Amino acid sequence: MFGSSPNGILILLPEGRMAAIMTPSEQKPPLTDADRARAYQELIAYSGHYRLEPPNRFVTTVDVAWFQPWLEVEQARSFDLDGETLNIVSDASTTPLTGDAKVVGVLSWRRETDPEK
Repeated sequence: MFGSSPNGILILLPEGRMAAIMTPSEQKPPLTDADRARAYQELIAYSGHYRLEPPNRFVTTVDVAWFQPWLEVEQARSFDLDGETLNIVSDASTTPLTGDAKVVGVLSWRRETDPEK
């Protein structure tokens, strides 16, 4: 959905809050209202409180989202930590791009390094 190298940030706080935003790898500057609507539909942005479910799952109760149907919904993910890479596979869910069709997200996040080091 987002190309081979989407742009994104995943923030996981030890207190149990997460936030994620993802955009497609290839984005053109929106010039028209239709372009802006498409750009909005092509992003994912949400946040909420998460809990760990051993051995390898976390579940986020979404309380802020760009996609209203996700509000107050639990988003479950399986994960695997491989060095500095967090691999995540989502449970099936819908997005604005898929309509009623459910998709499974397969994501790899690399730990951000301190730019001052």
